[in-house]
Amino acid sequence: MKQGADKPMPASVIASGVAAVHANAAQLGEEADLLGASEHWARTFALAHFAREELAKIPLLLIAGVRAAKGASVAWPTFRKLLEDHKPKWRIVVADLIRKRDYVGDGDEARIREELSVVAYLGKLVLAKTFEDSVLVDPRWHDNVRRWGTRRATSIYVGEVKGAFKKPSDLVRPVTAMTAVSRSRTAVRYYEPLMPAVVAFLADPPPTAPWPQVMAVRGRLLDGGVGGVPSNGLLD
Repeated sequence: MKQGADKPMPASVIASGVAAVHANAAQLGEEADLLGASEHWARTFALAHFAREELAKIPLLLIAGVRAAKGASVAWPTFRKLLEDHKPKWRIVVADLIRKRDYVGDGDEARIREELSVVAYLGKLVLAKTFEDSVLVDPRWHDNVRRWGTRRATSIYVGEVKGAFKKPSDLVRPVTAMTAVSRSRTAVRYYEPLMPAVVAFLADPPPTAPWPQVMAVRGRLLDGGVGGVPSNGLLD
């Protein structure tokens, strides 16, 4: 265990982390646009991919903040490890792809709080290792996560494909890169109206996420092979 890994993280630090993550993801998207303008498609895809992966830290930060604020236990070493590891964040991205996200730019305070609680719920699923149980999780889920991660490597490294070595520029098509940019831009935009509410949300977070949104998420996750008993609690 790294020194200080079990040290609790104050709400102010978590909130600043959420803001920094969102800002960095937005910048990655802008830099992807610049690379796309120069037709560097593989690297365009890579930066757009990294932007989505960066945003996957937000659910983890929010669930840690909710649990800490309510006096629930937080496995801080596990939380910090998940922030650093790629695969848990890929799981969040795939879960985020499955759920139907609502843009709440015109939402009132209550609606924005609801949406933040749903984001925290996604973090709960990963923090609770929901996606690691081979009995409850269909292999299709793991295949989807692995494919998502593999595409990231394909855009950066030379690899062997059907007996020949291929450069990323041989494998990433313009339409693939620009689709990734569009999706990362949409993901960044989704979080924009939520950012100003994060501090107040973490100061007095709800103990649950709304059942309708949770069941909508779970319904789509079940289609992706994720099992388990649904719960809308953020503290269990």
